[in-house]
Amino acid sequence: MNLGKETKVIQPTATNYVIQLVVGCFGILLLFVPVTREILENYAYSGINARYLILFLGILAIIHGIFKIINIKQEPCITLYEAGLKVGTFSSTYEDLIIRVTGNKFSFSNRDKEVSYILSLSKKDYKTVVGI
Repeated sequence: MNLGKETKVIQPTATNYVIQLVVGCFGILLLFVPVTREILENYAYSGINARYLILFLGILAIIHGIFKIINIKQEPCITLYEAGLKVGTFSSTYEDLIIRVTGNKFSFSNRDKEVSYILSLSKKDYKTVVGI
């Protein structure tokens, strides 16, 4: 299938995951501030002290952010051509292409094949893909 000349390559971004790392680190650092520690000692959720809950959520956010940043290169990029697009192993012309989007889940399909990817894209790239 000849898709023509390559016009644009859309790479997934890691911005959301970097923000997640910063929030997780900030939450853990707040536990070392005496005022915050005193406030959190008075609260509990389902019998769990709020300090421990924030510590657990902060560590979980950091681990998830690191895992996603390490694996971001494995996510496929969207390559736009003059006559179609290619995502990972899937390629299609614009006439046969159907794109369904639910949040960050993109489903690309044509007559032969359908693939789904969860992609973290910038707003500009998101609008570009949805507008095809």
